[in-house]
Amino acid sequence: MNDRAAKLTALTIASLSSFITPFMISSINIALPIIGKEFKTDAVVLSWVATSYLLAAAVSLTISGGGRASLDRVLAAELSGIGNA
Repeated sequence: MNDRAAKLTALTIASLSSFITPFMISSINIALPIIGKEFKTDAVVLSWVATSYLLAAAVSLTISGGGRASLDRVLAAELSGIGNA
């Protein structure tokens, strides 16, 4: 892989990862009223849904980045996993 292709790949992965997290948080926030009706919960409990998602995402990114695989491969695998979900 030449230098230009490596830079383009890194830019693509960084762009996708910076877009995915706010997009997923927005989709969770949009779904909160439906979740509240379904589980008959109030706003205080529902605020923990978005908070717990952010916490789980941060923990999984931190743990997965500490392995033997390169960070580019880990990010690409996580983005493809999110895309397939």
